[in-house]
Amino acid sequence: MPADLFAVPDVVKKANNPTPPSYVALQWMIRRAHWGSFLDSDALAFDPAVVPSLKWTEVKPGVFHITGGSHHTMVIEMKDYLIAIDAPVGNEMSRMTMAEAKKRFPNKPFKFVLMTHHHMDHAAGTRVFAAAGATVIYGAGNKKFFNEQLTAPNRVRNDELWANPRTVDMLEVADSHKITDGVRDVMIYMVPNTHSANTLILTLPKDDFGWVTDLWSPSRDRPNDRPSHFEFINEVRRRNIVMTTWAGGHGNGVAPIQPLLNELDKIRSAAPARVAAN
Repeated sequence: MPADLFAVPDVVKKANNPTPPSYVALQWMIRRAHWGSFLDSDALAFDPAVVPSLKWTEVKPGVFHITGGSHHTMVIEMKDYLIAIDAPVGNEMSRMTMAEAKKRFPNKPFKFVLMTHHHMDHAAGTRVFAAAGATVIYGAGNKKFFNEQLTAPNRVRNDELWANPRTVDMLEVADSHKITDGVRDVMIYMVPNTHSANTLILTLPKDDFGWVTDLWSPSRDRPNDRPSHFEFINEVRRRNIVMTTWAGGHGNGVAPIQPLLNELDKIRSAAPARVAAN
């Protein structure tokens, strides 16, 4: 029997002697325990014993899919500034994203943070970007939610926006909106759906690439007859924005959209009445 058979790996030893956290997100502990995905970690955005930091993957030139936890974000490099897509889990993950962005792009601030929808698991870290000067983009109908989030007192945690209050610029998208620096166009669209009524998706036409959160999780979701899959493909087809590859707030990376289209067309053809009912 090997002498080290029952030796405790170094990564586990370190995990068992963590630095005491300055703040524990109790709502995330309860939430993850409820859905059966509790992490033995005070970070909660990810397990540092398994993933030491967030992973930046350049999926298109100047487009970075930031993964490592259960929820993802994306950073788009523009000529003079950056755009963040979603601010998931909480302030901690937003701070990590911003810190890495400062290393990579020291002279480019975050000018916009696009919130695909208002659910806390994808929007809880909005305040960090707003405190840094980013304009918050949201879908029509979500103004009250984001206004309350961005103006709420934060005495206990004393986050960046509470410590250095500022009037946050907000941009509401009712149908579509374009951000451009003269080189790259970022297109934003509203998608009617039953998951979150005012959800936004994003496309980069020149890169033939798109971003979607929750309606479809590229590389994770198996195509089925869930309403959000059909609502998503119906809208991208109606708008003629069927980008070849997509990434999103969940999943293991980018994925082509064509297999999703093919499978949902088969489902629709085989059971049109059921699809219509859903």
